Amino acid sequence: MAAGALSALPPSLVRALARDAPTGGLDVVEHVVVFMQENRSFDHYFGRLRGVRGYSDRNAIQLGVNGRSVYHQPDGSGGHVLPYGTDNHHLQGTPHSWSDGHSAWNRGRYDNWVPAKGVHTMCHYDRADLPFYYQLADAFTICDAYHCSAISSTSPNRSFHVTGMIGDEPDGTRAIGNAAYAEDTHAGYSWTTYAERLERAGVPWQVFHEWDNYQNNNLEFFRTFKAVARKALARTTHRSMDSFYTAVRQAGSGAQRNELLATLDRGVATLGAAERSLFDRALRRVRAGGLTASFRDAVADDRLPAVSWLIAPEDQCEHPSSDGPSTGSELVWQVLDALASNRRVWDKTVFLLNYDENDGYFDHVPPPVPPASATGEHVDGVPIGLGPRVPMLVVSPWSRGGNVCSELFDHTSVLRFLEVVTGVRETNISPWRRDLCGDLTSALDTTTTAPYPGFTRPVPTGGTGPAVPSPPDPQVAPVQEPGTKPARKLPYQPNANLSQSKSTGRVTFSMTNRGTRTTHFTVYANAHRTDGPWHHDVTPGATTTDPFNAGAYGGGKYDLSCHGPNGFARRAKGDLNTAGAATEVTADLSTANGGTVTLTFANGGSTPVTFTVHANAYRTDGPWTYTVAPGGTTADTWRAGQYGRRWYDMTVRINTDPGFERTFRGHIENGQHGVTG
Repeated sequence: MAAGALSALPPSLVRALARDAPTGGLDVVEHVVVFMQENRSFDHYFGRLRGVRGYSDRNAIQLGVNGRSVYHQPDGSGGHVLPYGTDNHHLQGTPHSWSDGHSAWNRGRYDNWVPAKGVHTMCHYDRADLPFYYQLADAFTICDAYHCSAISSTSPNRSFHVTGMIGDEPDGTRAIGNAAYAEDTHAGYSWTTYAERLERAGVPWQVFHEWDNYQNNNLEFFRTFKAVARKALARTTHRSMDSFYTAVRQAGSGAQRNELLATLDRGVATLGAAERSLFDRALRRVRAGGLTASFRDAVADDRLPAVSWLIAPEDQCEHPSSDGPSTGSELVWQVLDALASNRRVWDKTVFLLNYDENDGYFDHVPPPVPPASATGEHVDGVPIGLGPRVPMLVVSPWSRGGNVCSELFDHTSVLRFLEVVTGVRETNISPWRRDLCGDLTSALDTTTTAPYPGFTRPVPTGGTGPAVPSPPDPQVAPVQEPGTKPARKLPYQPNANLSQSKSTGRVTFSMTNRGTRTTHFTVYANAHRTDGPWHHDVTPGATTTDPFNAGAYGGGKYDLSCHGPNGFARRAKGDLNTAGAATEVTADLSTANGGTVTLTFANGGSTPVTFTVHANAYRTDGPWTYTVAPGGTTADTWRAGQYGRRWYDMTVRINTDPGFERTFRGHIENGQHGVTG
């Protein structure tokens, strides 16, 4: 690529990107920098980005309440609201607590966003609004199946991020809200943080934050750190670091500020060595505006620890009530410039940019949730998480090329990645999350290099729209950028087929996992019944069945969809009282010949049946017809690798029953990287 194309990028990063990725795989990673920003959903930021599972998702669920796609969110008055754009970076926030989050989730039906959050839950940005972040996604790796950990607010999600769980409040209730923000009076959380585990293991770590950290350093909420803080603050009138540094920021003069800081230093001098280490790593903050300078100095002096947590001040944290995405992206730009300024550090570093929760902004992909048997994963009968998707960008020498990683992740995945790098295990992570969510290593590729597009330094902007934008009239569905992106290989190989039994009035989904990681399937009723959805975790090599009583709920009619990871879906429609009840269509997937789908057509009736297969995407030929004699079967194979780069999307209908329909959609994994579909 010509040098001019990169002229807007810091020269240090241009030079870093021009080099080949270091060899040696994950063994050469010595530094992980984790920067968690505030309150944005994936669709809100990246729903229009080319190649991700955004606003053109062929696999978007259908809402049972109105028979339309999940993008058509009911407004509570008989109408709907579609996602719509805004260019205002100073939006008013939306409700984002445990209660309204679960109201929008609505037992997994995902159809109550507007009543729960307000109409501007549906607003979003695009490339023109977020040019730097879109360019980062085009250059490095974006994760489009990364979910926040809890269907709740900032504090629970940040606790998951630094501890792997949420435990109890001091009063014994579950810590599902922001009670710890009352730092002066809150007694503190008692479970162990990952920072403490690193400290005990002798692994260096550091929190980089300023006098204003927007109360986003959740380590300050834990008893171990509270005890250190109160000892350091003993010579002051303050009981918490938040109270103290608020006074520092609000000091009437430089002399008053300096006296406060000097008093703190006298208290810190009384700490023992272990306490002093915890204070300096987690609790000491730098002057206003000094975050990037302190980080840059650590990089330049080869003092970057194994694990760094960055916390932005309020005006750069991207919270809707702050100065918005442009100021936050400027901070990210500065951090990346600092990393790339030292080749020795850049060549050993992975930078993770993620967001704690979605605020109240809509995302169209319902999260997997745990079974009732999952220990510690429910409160009052409803799941803690996973929550909605949030952005995650992986920036490193090994994540180049504008890739998409669609493995399921949540905030505990960051800790899992730190486990890989440091060897220090986080035992707080529940078996359910550890089994279902990945460790982020699939977002890295240590075998290839790739060129980079140009970057544009972020320019602070406010936009021109209102802080609470209204949908346009008439409403228009958003258009995602056309095209695909390179896709990371995934550990999934799901399959599902439906069988019918007229005698019992039941239809049954059989869900099979031929992959290497536990796969989450969700079955939705598109019509004829209003309950559900139904969730199933299927371990590698296993099959799970889910029977549905079509006779009791639909008088024999059924319309069910089974969804899985990375665009997998099966839809089955029919009526046990008609001719289609005697037919079956099943799919079998194979990695042979580049990836194939074999459909088997069975006719259990007394007259011939003609099956017709239509391609919904990825190929333009067909349709294909097969006439099957009574009692007979026939099969045919489609080469998804040849026509759809291992993607397939087909619908089967029969001539004897217009209500019979089977749709098969997904991707065949073969251990190789591919493209998004």
